[in-house]
Amino acid sequence: MQDAFVLTARYVVSMDDAGTVYSPGCVEIKQGMIASVGNLEDVSQSQERIDYGNAAIIPGLINSHTHAAMSLLRGVADDLPLDDWLANHIWPLEAKFLSPEFIRTGSRLAVLEMLKGGTTMFADMYFFEDEVAGAAKDAGIRVLIGEGLLAFPTASAKDPNQAFDHILEQAGKYRDDELVGVLVAAHSTYATSEDQLRRCAQLSAELNLPVQIHCAEGKKEVEECLQKYGKSQVAYLADLGLLDTRNTQISLVHMVWPQEGDWEFLKRDNVSVISCPQSNLKLGSGIPPLARYVDEDIRVVLGTDGAASNNNLDMWEELRLAAFLAKGSTLDPTKLPAQRALRMVTIDAARAWNLGDQLGSLEPGKKADIAVVDLDRPNTTPCYDIYSTLVYAAGSSNVKDVFVGGKRVVKNGNLSGGVLNEADVLAEAREWAEKIKKARIDG
Repeated sequence: MQDAFVLTARYVVSMDDAGTVYSPGCVEIKQGMIASVGNLEDVSQSQERIDYGNAAIIPGLINSHTHAAMSLLRGVADDLPLDDWLANHIWPLEAKFLSPEFIRTGSRLAVLEMLKGGTTMFADMYFFEDEVAGAAKDAGIRVLIGEGLLAFPTASAKDPNQAFDHILEQAGKYRDDELVGVLVAAHSTYATSEDQLRRCAQLSAELNLPVQIHCAEGKKEVEECLQKYGKSQVAYLADLGLLDTRNTQISLVHMVWPQEGDWEFLKRDNVSVISCPQSNLKLGSGIPPLARYVDEDIRVVLGTDGAASNNNLDMWEELRLAAFLAKGSTLDPTKLPAQRALRMVTIDAARAWNLGDQLGSLEPGKKADIAVVDLDRPNTTPCYDIYSTLVYAAGSSNVKDVFVGGKRVVKNGNLSGGVLNEADVLAEAREWAEKIKKARIDG
């Protein structure tokens, strides 16, 4: 494929601030960037052209929170409360198996799933994050890597504060990387120490790194924070400097149980809420107040969480469920309409990571991260309103082609252009699954 070419389709859904849809439309790409977006008659006949026909060209989806390598723990312990799931199943398996090799295979499996579903960027929080970066680069997907910061030893940081050394090294290593960025990933208010959280705020400000932290996921942790500190988790983080506007973006993950005093903090320009509705429902954590977040003009975006608690990395399912939860929980079908919902995984997600000037919409000057959604399928026929079709009817199986930085990394539903071999990755994942099964049987 040449450095300059044009994509055409029945719909080009730009996700710009005006919500412009070109039908039929075209996207001109030059050297990995979007050169122009417009109507089909604007296409020069002399340019190389890929005509997708009855399809929608949309910005690549952004998964704002996951633990990619936990794809190897998919289905290992289901239908359990969060505390039991973590303490008696996930943490023991992690203690036994977490290694660079585990992270490498699990991350490769995850990026295969995400790319084939139209996700072109994800934000990760786990361990041995250099392996996550390597898997992303091999597949051609964007990633923000976040070495997990906890108050106790982890697989990649025997001294808890060693994780800060990893972050500093990674920030230097990937400073100019086209696909890999770095974030500060504090686990939570209950598993990360006060000193560590203060240092997170300092590091974020010094290196201009975004922050993400699990917050108000379960009712129990909220109550314990209120008892211990006399304030909510959000207010506690604000006292430590993590919500200061001098910092770059901070994303509060889950936020199922915000307290009444939290809302003014959440309205700050540098604060985003990352909701993971499928994981929260599956673990019985509760229903996030998505409708109120939108009504209060709080930036709320979506993530899958890890596949161990989801059990997939399908952003289409998160998108549809989020819209339905907003409606069902308020008994108001007008809440979180389809167009607004789609912003949560495109332009709003990009802005949550300070990347709104580069990603999240199809506009000239932005990187050509694109998903092509095939509408010539039973589940997307007929199409009266493109936003309705994309949010309420389409799914990952409708994704035909995916471009990252103008490079076609998925073609006709299969990976292309990267160095990963899907059959090899699946075989490696099955080998790990046999080891995990045996360990569980042996007790």
